[in-house]
Amino acid sequence: MKEKLDSENMNTEQLKKLMDSTLKVAKKVLPEKEFKRIQEFIDFRKMFSQESDRGSALMSAAFIDDKLGQLIESNMVDNKKARESIFDNSGALGTFSGKITIAYLMGLIPKKIHDDIQLIRKIRNDFAHNASHVTFETGHIASRCRALKTHTWTKKETTRTIFGSTSTSILSYINGRLKDSKRPVCENDYDIETMTDIIKKAYESMSDKKV
Repeated sequence: MKEKLDSENMNTEQLKKLMDSTLKVAKKVLPEKEFKRIQEFIDFRKMFSQESDRGSALMSAAFIDDKLGQLIESNMVDNKKARESIFDNSGALGTFSGKITIAYLMGLIPKKIHDDIQLIRKIRNDFAHNASHVTFETGHIASRCRALKTHTWTKKETTRTIFGSTSTSILSYINGRLKDSKRPVCENDYDIETMTDIIKKAYESMSDKKV
């Protein structure tokens, strides 16, 4: 019987070898654009395994924040100046929270992923705004981690494993949506002159009938 693949319980060196091997195979069989997505995904997993709990939480949230922005932007009309202004720090999508909400309202992410990203955002804040030593096992952080749903692990797994698996699954989903994104075509400008002319002719026609 073949040994079950369990990447979460591999040591760092084994995991690195598996990822490097995956990259080699992917480079041979995938188009360049798809390979770059796989490479980015694997780079994320490598960094996550090497970071502290605080570093992993901050890095994961930043990565998801960036990917959400890309997903939303790729589903907007082709007006670079307008898109850039809305993603500015003072713009409507200048915050992680704003991107999460808009991505959900645009139908780009399902409700469960929306809820999990909100939890990841809160976990990030728990780490970022606490100068004392905290980990994924710290009370309220552990509770948030165990509330995450976008993973295949049981409640017996460590909270770090659950957080990492959820972040990876969400990024995989967003990458899939990015692959299928299609920028919408902007509607033609409203032709006020034509409409004015139509109303004018309609009025003249009504006047002729009264005579």
